[in-house]
Amino acid sequence: MGLSCIVYGMNIIDKEVYTVQRLSSFNYASKNRELKSGAVKALLDGLTLVEASETS
Repeated sequence: MGLSCIVYGMNIIDKEVYTVQRLSSFNYASKNRELKSGAVKALLDGLTLVEASETS
């Protein structure tokens, strides 16, 4: 069993009111057979959702 990752997104609804939504979940591949079964694609698809933004 590998390491699990969950990607959450947070949105501002109103002043000091936020929502958190689960966007994706995937496992990091730790075995060769997991790599062959599409685990890398799932990892890359999940990580493409990650974006950092800075507000002032």
